[in-house]
Amino acid sequence: MLSTKDLSDLPKPAEIKIAMRHCAIIDIIMCDEVWIRSFTFDPNWSEGVAMAKYDNGGGDNMFVFFTADTAVIKGFDHESPVSPYAQDEFEVWPGIYDDLPCDLLALLDDPAISKDHVTFCVWHTASGWQSGDVVFSNNEDDGSSFLLGVIYKTAEEYLEWPKFYFEQEISKSAVEAVYEGKTVDAALISELNPLRNVKKALAELEESGLRSLG
Repeated sequence: MLSTKDLSDLPKPAEIKIAMRHCAIIDIIMCDEVWIRSFTFDPNWSEGVAMAKYDNGGGDNMFVFFTADTAVIKGFDHESPVSPYAQDEFEVWPGIYDDLPCDLLALLDDPAISKDHVTFCVWHTASGWQSGDVVFSNNEDDGSSFLLGVIYKTAEEYLEWPKFYFEQEISKSAVEAVYEGKTVDAALISELNPLRNVKKALAELEESGLRSLG
């Protein structure tokens, strides 16, 4: 199970980037309303930076930023005892941002990211995945196993998600087509979600730069 306790199995940034992008593409097709979506992906968050986000709508979220050769993941589990809200005074748990390179820390400064709303942070440089010098005295759960678990690298892994979130099974072949990086067309949209307005979905995918893997 992925968690900050053992980063050895955490996928490489390029794999995470592709996986989160796939999920965002499917969410656009499955949900015509933005607020219903759990996954979003912006390939041009800022110059040279892409951003992926998972938000379950219940107070938990994860942001992932990708540069050409680095990445940083910030997660927030609102029920975690590590949450700033669970402390006597609102404060980030000691060590979470320790040793995080300044250029990556700067990516979290945007008000939309809520940098202080954090229960774990990991980052990837030439040295691999790393985390700050965080100490848990009572084996506190920082929410990382829960949030990192939504990184679905394969179509097979992803297919369990819609059973939970959409309470339905969706086309395996259509999901596999997305995961294979095929360009999304009208037929694929209709196969995934027959009720979706195809023209609007295509327009949004095109505008978002997500119509193909690219």
